[in-house]
Amino acid sequence: MPRNKFFSVGFLLLVCASSAYACYYDNRWIPFIAAPRIEPDGDQSRFRIDTFAATASKAVDDNERQITIPRLYGRFDQNQLAQAMVKAGYPNLVPSALRNGRIPWLVTGKIQAQGVVLSYFQQVCDWFAYGFDMAAMRVNSDHFFRLQRRRINDDEETNLIFGASDEQLLDDVLREMFAVLGLQENHSAQVGFSDINFFARVGYACDYVLKMRFVDVGARLGVFLPSGLRANICAPASIPFGADGHWGIYGGLDGLFEIKEDIKIGFYTHASHRFKKTSIARIPLNQEPINFGAEVGPLEVEPGTTFVFSPFISGENLRNGLGLAMQYTATYHSKDCYRDKRCPERKDAAPATLEGVGKATRWGSDYVTLNVFYDFGKVKAEREQYPIFWLRWDIPAQFYMSKQVAITHRICLGVEFAF
Repeated sequence: MPRNKFFSVGFLLLVCASSAYACYYDNRWIPFIAAPRIEPDGDQSRFRIDTFAATASKAVDDNERQITIPRLYGRFDQNQLAQAMVKAGYPNLVPSALRNGRIPWLVTGKIQAQGVVLSYFQQVCDWFAYGFDMAAMRVNSDHFFRLQRRRINDDEETNLIFGASDEQLLDDVLREMFAVLGLQENHSAQVGFSDINFFARVGYACDYVLKMRFVDVGARLGVFLPSGLRANICAPASIPFGADGHWGIYGGLDGLFEIKEDIKIGFYTHASHRFKKTSIARIPLNQEPINFGAEVGPLEVEPGTTFVFSPFISGENLRNGLGLAMQYTATYHSKDCYRDKRCPERKDAAPATLEGVGKATRWGSDYVTLNVFYDFGKVKAEREQYPIFWLRWDIPAQFYMSKQVAITHRICLGVEFAF
């Protein structure tokens, strides 16, 4: 009799940490990761609801140093943006006396999200199952600007001498520049759905093999539907809820091994790829951050491939249905490729600078998930009448993989019904 898994993930801005259930792993702002796998005895199909809250105010760069979240797009220099606007055909709004040097602004920000994830797993026969998961969430994100008068961390210091009123003047000019570019206020409030994940799984399960009480191994193939809310090109602080409109496919292997009664170990490994797509986006003309790009036009993005490995261990029924689980999830996303699809005349008149944009999209993350759960049906004869409740905490670990990614914490409270 097979023991299956499926574990949903993803609603709202943050997520869990991964295991044998399918999820979204290719979002570096909100970690949509599956939870450690819990197997109710004798039940093969299940429906679950996860509610969660997530928050992030820092990120890590290529050298694993803490930076602000907006710095994942690159440094922000007002004169650099002003020169890009000139290439795009706009006037230079920076006062002439301040145009010959760097005007760096430290851009800080935060992300706060709440959401719900719905997951369904249906066992069809001993070796085949299918399922889906999707999420709905609300995300608030902000940008805050502070003029840099001296070197802080690795931000460029200015080589200009500012007068007493220059900071307020530059702030007013910056607001005017944003208005010309059609950039809205620094706050973004988003409500919508994530991408939808459909998958099918084939597997083999048996009792008492290789000196273990139970073994369940399988492979799955899935597709990502791009139903997630996209980042708003008029709101630099906004983030995508999925892969920003890209279809995708993935394949994965998983295993669950009960080495002793109620003591289980398992793993999930996964590779996914999103297909290239051309859409209207911001295009940098002078190496400014792409979310502040001075030009708007067609841009083709070919996302990189995402790789995931996630082992876990769980102890069930430690005391009258109470259980604990711990999981580690390592994720790596290779570089995205950007191609300017504007007409040749426009590309010659205002050449794009996309070299640094692609490099900044290579990222990795490490997460440790702590899970406390209670199985009300563990000691009951009628399993279907009793759900499983759990409380999970997804903790950014920063062991090996964490580069160019937001440091996002997520707390998740959920319930599962097996049938």
